[in-house]
Formats: sequence, C-alpha cells, structure tokens
Amino acid sequence: MKIMIKVVFTDLDGTLLTDNKQISDLDIDTFNKLGEQNIIRVAATGRSLFLSKQVLHPDFPIDYLIFSNGAGVFDWKKRKILHEIHLEKSIVQQVAELLINEKLHFSVQDKIPNNHFFWYHQAESLNEDMALRNKLHQLHCRSLSTIWELSEACQFIVSFRHDEMKFERIKSLLSGINVVRTTSPVHSEFTWMELFPPLVSKSFGIAKLCEILNIKQSETASLGNDFNDLEMLAWTKHSFVVANSVADLLARYSVVKSNNESGFSDFVSSIIDL
Repeated sequence: MKIMIKVVFTDLDGTLLTDNKQISDLDIDTFNKLGEQNIIRVAATGRSLFLSKQVLHPDFPIDYLIFSNGAGVFDWKKRKILHEIHLEKSIVQQVAELLINEKLHFSVQDKIPNNHFFWYHQAESLNEDMALRNKLHQLHCRSLSTIWELSEACQFIVSFRHDEMKFERIKSLLSGINVVRTTSPVHSEFTWMELFPPLVSKSFGIAKLCEILNIKQSETASLGNDFNDLEMLAWTKHSFVVANSVADLLARYSVVKSNNESGFSDFVSSIIDL
C-alpha cells in the first residue's frame, strides 16, 4: 500500500549519483513525475553549494538543496539561501589548536556560500586523502600557518584512515561540537570527521526546511548510503538505503537497488504511485 508523502529527500554521492557521478535518465524522469504530483524534491548532501552545482545543472528538477550536511538550505528555483549557520571565530581557533596538538590532518572551510574555499593543516605523517583533495581543489585551498589566520567558518574536516577507537577518542575531546562521520569521497580508506556547530546535521537541515514549508515529519521520506545520512534517516518517517550502502545502514533500513541501478527510482516506486 502506498503512503502519503509530501517531500522526498535524497543524498547525492553514492546514492543518487552513480559511481561516475552521473544521474540516470530513469531517475531524472522520476524527479519530473514527483514534481507533476506536487511532491517536494530535495537533495541533501555533504557537498558545499559550489560542489553541488558541479553535479546538478541549474534546471535539474529539484526544489531545494540541503548542503554541507545541513549547515545550509538553498531554494533551488529562486537561487536563494534560506538558512545558514557557522562556527564562531573563537571556537574555530580553539578547535584548530586542539587538532594541531593532536597531530591531525584537517581543513577549515570558509563561511557559506564560499565554503568550497578552505585552509588546510598537514601533520607530520603523509595523508593520501588530504593530498588528493588538495590537488583536486588546488584553486580553493591554502596552507594554514597560524590559527590567528582563522575567522568564522562553516565546518572542519578531519581526515584519517578508518579507526573506530581513534574516531571515538577525538570525538570525546570536542565538547560542544557536533561531529558527523562519513567515508571520504576522495579516498575510500579514510574517515572524515566533519565538525559543525551544535545540532547541525542533515536532520537539522531537513527539519528547518519542513518547518519553513509546514510539512509534518510523518509526511517525509529519505534515501541515503553512508554514516552522514544516519540522522536524516532516523528523522524521516519512511527511510531507505541503496544496496551499496555501508553495512551498518544495510542492517537498519529497507534496501533498494544500488546507486548504479537507479536506486532512487526504486525507492520512490516502493512508496509512491507515479
């Protein structure tokens, strides 16, 4: 039996986007059909606004974009930021000092909407993930010489090889900071700890948007694939993951086809008559 849904949320990388960063014709057709039924379509991503626009053309059939894991909400049709939140300068400098003392590799993303620009700090050991990321974004990054160069920021990204104990230890040091875990989109052997103001997550962004649009939590559905989707999936009433998701999510949620098999369309068809 199909259910009453007013808004559909989908992650981008590893969920809507195929492994070669494309979106299938079938999924595009599904977005168009959702629009014909006045169902609101939202992409919710860890990407910045700038990087989201690299994979979603201006006429792509969505209504809103939640970017930077909920730190920003963007009206896709009106090209207008509806909500944004930042870390204060004093907090940014304190966190940077802590991470340097812990000999961690990290970046500090500028304020929205320019958070595709970032400072980076390299610890003594080699970090292949950071090296690749800096190369990919060489026009947008600069090396951090001193914490006093830092001001307000959207977020931190801390990078290290997968290590659960290390993740939990570092997280315990970050009182008053919201820590979002995800697999690095640059190097799959690395974990990213994304550090935000308290409460910021994809669920924070979608709750803000639903408040603006007067949509009930019971009228929401979402699709994800990675750790940074956990709070979104926990918040929406009807939650699914693609078949290529991390094992923890596959064990918790209903599973649809993979990102390379138009999983988004499979997700929509399972809950909505188009």
